[in-house]
Amino acid sequence: MTPKQKLESYGFIKVGYWVKTNSAKTKIDHHLDENAKNQEDLNYAFVEGDNVFYIGVTTNTLFKRMNGYKYGKASKKDTYGKVEASTNKKVYKRILELRNEGTEVEIYILPELDLGEYKCLKVSSVSGIEHSLIKEFDNGDLLNKNVTNSKDKEEPVKSNYISDDGKEFEMPLKKEYYNKGKIGFRMKSSHLLPSTSGVEMIVVIEGEKKIKGTFTRSGKTKSFNGKKKLKKWYLDNFKLDEKVLVKILDCRILELSKI
Repeated sequence: MTPKQKLESYGFIKVGYWVKTNSAKTKIDHHLDENAKNQEDLNYAFVEGDNVFYIGVTTNTLFKRMNGYKYGKASKKDTYGKVEASTNKKVYKRILELRNEGTEVEIYILPELDLGEYKCLKVSSVSGIEHSLIKEFDNGDLLNKNVTNSKDKEEPVKSNYISDDGKEFEMPLKKEYYNKGKIGFRMKSSHLLPSTSGVEMIVVIEGEKKIKGTFTRSGKTKSFNGKKKLKKWYLDNFKLDEKVLVKILDCRILELSKI
């Protein structure tokens, strides 16, 4: 069985491919199936012939993550940090080299698996099997610890007030959270939050409006993404750097209010 056949036996499906372009900004571009572009929380892989040369995970949409490789740098909408930007460049160069040689580069994803819950926490197939996949397909190429161990990262949030039990704190609306509709958490609140990424959470705003979103845990960084609806509430009610009061009601429910 070839590495590509083994990948497919695990449930990965082809959803796109890479092509060369004549653009002044980038020399490669991705073509993705319409139903795959906006899928989130995915394991994905790049395949050349029968060889799997890269495996990664993303908490963003597949389209946004592929743009990171397309331009060979951290994208404007997702600040990955130096390691992630370096990964983008390495993968970009590899894809360009293969396409210059006339070799097809295919994009595969593993559709989200329903693995149930553990004590109200969603069991994530994305973070749960990443390292096993990397080990399984490791060929000494781009599949190595230094390149693939990084995740999409943000700076941990800082606040001046947090309750002794970690259930309540003031969050300054820094640019990263204000412009993207996100909530960042302190280490003191870590034990109150889901233990893995991909868990759906609900934000109750001033006891009335409810917004659904996704929780992400990556190392010391823990955040909630409420996307456009939460971003709109921030823009309508706060100025950049003002503070919002965050309360953790349980592992899946948050409450926001003005201070």
